[in-house]
Amino acid sequence: DTISLPTNRVGNMFTGSAGAVIRQALEQYTDTDTAAKIVRYTVIGLFGLFYLWQMWIVFKRRDPLAAVRASAAVILFYLLVSATWFMAWYVTWAVVLVAVLPDGRLRRLTLVFSYLVTWEAFLYDYVTLRFDGWAPLPWRDLVPVASYIGIAWLYTLWLRFAKSPPVDAVPLVNAVPLLDTAHG
Repeated sequence: DTISLPTNRVGNMFTGSAGAVIRQALEQYTDTDTAAKIVRYTVIGLFGLFYLWQMWIVFKRRDPLAAVRASAAVILFYLLVSATWFMAWYVTWAVVLVAVLPDGRLRRLTLVFSYLVTWEAFLYDYVTLRFDGWAPLPWRDLVPVASYIGIAWLYTLWLRFAKSPPVDAVPLVNAVPLLDTAHG
């Protein structure tokens, strides 16, 4: 039962995520349960495809840090795309992994995202869920989510299509001297 897709109360909890905003948008055209199922199955499918792709990359590369890089990428994909319930501290899962990687796009995205999510509590507590009344839907989740997840998506696109050479191309031996066994 724990392996099956969540259809109980926990499975319908959406907050602070791209999935929450999409579910709220879909509720304009269908009921809440149907919207939740559409979002839940879509994000699980996307996550599964991304996970398989990262496994293939790890299998094909001879890089000793490929598994760490893929693990961090999977966590970031989950947080930016697939999570339906998001809390700012979840980013620490990726921060721990990128700490051992040389400077690169994945590391930079993680660090920028870890900064952006520090605004989550402020945006919810003082902008959309104020003591004098909650902001109306879809603004209640749209404003905070666009501020930290939306900006992270834009930063990802900028990193992907920027004209500068990728910093991920730095040779591992030069980037991480501790792993350079040729020099003692």
